[in-house]
Order: sequence, then C-alpha cells, then structure tokens
Amino acid sequence: MAHIIRRISLDLRKYELLGWEMQKGLLTVSAMREGIRLGHNFPAVDIVEVDEQTYQLLVRGIFACSTNYGGHNRAISHYKEKSPLVCSLWSNHIATPKDFKFKPIRQIKLNGKDKPTQLEQALSHLPREIGKNPYTKYCKYYPPQQSL
Repeated sequence: MAHIIRRISLDLRKYELLGWEMQKGLLTVSAMREGIRLGHNFPAVDIVEVDEQTYQLLVRGIFACSTNYGGHNRAISHYKEKSPLVCSLWSNHIATPKDFKFKPIRQIKLNGKDKPTQLEQALSHLPREIGKNPYTKYCKYYPPQQSL
C-alpha cells in the first residue's frame, strides 16, 4: 500500500520535477509568487521519486486521502521564485497512467487562462488588506506582460 515516506524541501534548481500540465494561468502563478515573497507557506505537493535526480507530481485521483492534487501552480511558482518546494514524498511503487506525458515543470507556459477557484486559492496567500496595497492588480487586471 502506498504511503508518505517523509516531507522534504525540494530545490527545483538542483532536482528535476515532472508534471503533465504544460500551461498554467498567469494571474494564479503571479499571486502565488507574491505569497512566496511574503513568506506564506503553501500546502505540501505530493510527489514520487523517479531516480536520484528526478521526482514526479502525483496524478490526480490516485489517493482518496490526498487533498492537494497536482501541484503544478505551486511547483512553477516556487521554481520561478527560486524557493524550495515543500513536498510529501510517497512510496514509489505507485502506478501512473501510461497515457500521461510527463515533462519538466520548468517547461510550463504561462497564459491568461486562470481557473477562478485556483486564482481564489492563490490570492488567499496574500495579505487580507489587499485593497490597500499594490497587489490589488492581481484581483482585477493581468499584470504587465513581462518575463516571469
């Protein structure tokens, strides 16, 4: 039976992390990056070890007890901020669907197609008085187009 082996802080500059979603919303990632800069802690991302240098995000729905499915937004946000990603390392005898095409997280492209629930969750990591600070732009507008 699969189980969590331990919690780790994964340095995404030293280790490769694989995922299957190759596009994420720019606003959601921007809000999460700001939360990281402000020192907020995000839930751990569930992963398995592929080899000594490579890890893979768990596929949604494999575990009924896992509440933090995927983790692509958290992973790319921590990668861009050069901040370690807190992960729950699961035992590696987990079956992965053969039709999933895994690629490095660093290859995720950011676009303007944010899912409202993901954006709301990302914004929850920003200060409560969001209307009184410069991060208000994340609520109403896309940030200026720039290299993230």
